[in-house]
Order: sequence, then structure tokens, then C-alpha cells
Amino acid sequence: MELSVVIPIYNRQQYLDRTLQSIAHSTVLPHSLILVDNNSTDGSMDLCRRFKEEHENDGFSVIIVEEKQPGANAARNAGLRCCDTEWIYFFDSDDDFDSDFISSVDKCELTDCDCLLFPTKMNISGCTRNRAFKYATDIPFQILSAMLSTQSMLFRTDYLRKIGGWNEQLLVWQDWELGTRLLLHAPNVEWITGRTFHTINIHPDSITGNKMSDRYDRKLASIDAVSHMLTNPSHQMALILRTYILLGQFKHEKAVDAIDACKSFISHNFKAKHKIAGTLLSTYVAHGGRGAWKIAYQYCGCLFAS
Repeated sequence: MELSVVIPIYNRQQYLDRTLQSIAHSTVLPHSLILVDNNSTDGSMDLCRRFKEEHENDGFSVIIVEEKQPGANAARNAGLRCCDTEWIYFFDSDDDFDSDFISSVDKCELTDCDCLLFPTKMNISGCTRNRAFKYATDIPFQILSAMLSTQSMLFRTDYLRKIGGWNEQLLVWQDWELGTRLLLHAPNVEWITGRTFHTINIHPDSITGNKMSDRYDRKLASIDAVSHMLTNPSHQMALILRTYILLGQFKHEKAVDAIDACKSFISHNFKAKHKIAGTLLSTYVAHGGRGAWKIAYQYCGCLFAS
């Protein structure tokens, strides 16, 4: 298959070489690697140019693009615009690419497929675990667990363009929004089962911050964007409970501004819908309770199955 990998880059010199080398050592190389610089001020661009020089004769093209509009989604859409292959895959500039990913994709039957979905791993402080994943286009599960990360979705290029590409208004939780929007469009999906791919590295320079209350306003903006897409009551309930869980995380961190903003958001957008269940979840999380999204998911299933 002809596949392009797009990587948005903003001041990632510390991590970027490891990511690029992990792609270069794939057992099957992509047709093209599109590196989109988003106003970097460190040595990221020099590193990209050096990588291009070193690998331009290795059987895949390295394309360097500059996108002046700030934001990873603007950079991703710049890569989408210049992509000329049937399939497109987005990766982040600080993660580890699985060497067998493209060879595994090549074995899949994708004739009538709009996207290929698969699980990934997460590395936090040297501890690696599989991210939550379900082999079903279950929208409440996506809303509550964020199973579809950037690295979990391979798109047919024309299909991604059809559903609007990446939302450039969002600066965090962009893949959560896109994954939810993707499932709402009811795509023809294929799954890779039996193993996970890639390692998502969580570190102090993550754009989402080190604490849940970091960039809280941007997270609420992403929730607001998703809320305007939902009409199904079970989907709406999942989002409401997800927001209450977020409030509990803010409370656990004692982040006063984030707490006030989230309370105001809930009051304005959700009124009193599912307030009792939401408040219980929020209190549980505020006192250190874990796995609240699983509780919320089970509650949604029980309520709408009755």
C-alpha cells in the first residue's frame, strides 16, 4: 500500500531524532514521510534537514513543510493537503514507531475500508502499559476512555478530507475529538487485533501538561466541540459524565480556577442533566478514586439497556 506518515513538529529537538530513527528502521518503509514544522525555534528544522539528506536514497521520500499557523492540528492539515498517497497516518514527534506496523498493515484487507484502527501502548516514567481499547465502534466508550489516539487511526486520505480533517480550533485533546467525530460518521472499519503498536511517551514537555488541570480551558473547549456533535442521549450522557470526572480531577489537584471554570461549564451546558451520577463520580475522583470512566461506562450501559 502507498502510505504517508505525517509528523507535526514544534520544538522537539530533544525527542525528534529518536522518533525519526524508529521510522527509518521499519521493516517496511512508508511511501513518504511528511515533516511539518510549526514555528520551531530550537534545532528541530536542522535535524529534519539532516535526516532528509541521510535518508533520501533509502526508498522513501522525506518532505519538509512549514506551517505558520500555530497548533498541531494546523500542521497536521498542512500535511494532509500535500499528501498524494491513498492512505495517511499521523504520528507525534516524541513517540516510538513500531518497526512492524507498516508490514502488518500491508497484510490487511482494506478494499472497502475507510480507516484501520488498532491499540497502542503508553510509557509513563519507564512503565509501559496498553491503552484502553475496544474492538467496536462504541461511541460512549470512545468518549469516556479516549481509546482512539492519534497513533490508533490510519485513514484513507480522501475519507479524512471528507469528514473535515483535524479541527484547527482545538489545541489539546484533538485526537479525542477526531476519534469521536470519526465514529459518528459510521466509517467502514477494519481492526488489527492480537497486538499493540507504537509507544506513546508521556513526559514533562507534553502539550497537554503534567497535571489534568494544566490547560484546563483548552480541554473544556474540546469537550464543547464534541458536545455540539452529539444528538444521541447515551452519547450525551457519556460526555456529561466525562466532564464531571474531569471536575473531580481538578478537585483532586485543588486547582481552584479549573474547578470554577468546569463548574460554570457544566451549569451552562448541561444544566441538571445526570447531576446526581455526575456528582458522585466527581466526589469519588476528588478523593483519589481510580477507574471512574469504567464506572461511568457501565452505568451508561445499564441505564440505556433498561
